[in-house]
Amino acid sequence: MLASSRPVNRSVNDTLVTQSLSALRRIPLTLGLTTAALAIAAIPDADALLQYDRTAMRVGELWRLATGHLAHWNFDHWLWDTVAFLILGAYCEFRERRMYARCLAVGTAAVSTGLILLRPDVQLYRGLSGLDSALFVLAAWCYGSNALRADDRTGFYAALGAAAAFLGKVAYESLSGRTLFVDSAAGCFEPLPLSHLLGAAAAVVVAAMPDLWKRARRYFTFASQRSS
Repeated sequence: MLASSRPVNRSVNDTLVTQSLSALRRIPLTLGLTTAALAIAAIPDADALLQYDRTAMRVGELWRLATGHLAHWNFDHWLWDTVAFLILGAYCEFRERRMYARCLAVGTAAVSTGLILLRPDVQLYRGLSGLDSALFVLAAWCYGSNALRADDRTGFYAALGAAAAFLGKVAYESLSGRTLFVDSAAGCFEPLPLSHLLGAAAAVVVAAMPDLWKRARRYFTFASQRSS
């Protein structure tokens, strides 16, 4: 019995490894960006070179608009942001890869552009929290939409609860001037709830756009048929 159990155990282990590798191959963007954030944190002075820096961007260093999201102030800041990104990104990329990629692109542009236009006093910015917020809202939207289609009221209300919890978190950070999870005082940085709201707004736009596009096509198709 003992001798015959070894091939079975090995087969189970091989199956688990194969399934794990297959799952990882389905989230390349999440793994790539997480690895990039890890590399930036590990390389000396990389954070300063890649952070959102208004003065540096004025002289042409425009890559900082994108790379600033991958830079962080300290280990605690990096850990919370990156773990959240890995979990939320894996879920979103696994479920809705194209929408996930669009959400990252629109979220990056929305947060960086929003800071330029709405917070000209902010000279430096680092962190994935704006994109984390976008992915949190996107995940809640996808989960709630699937639950609604499946007539799963519990799942739908859970998604609404998650959205309410997010708004509560942003309200707390806005009123207290402190982050809920990261010790911003230890990292010597000021929380920016605006970046979280901008990321969330970007996710809503990306998630709602396919449905709005379908409705617009139906409307114009119907209008053209009536006119003809």
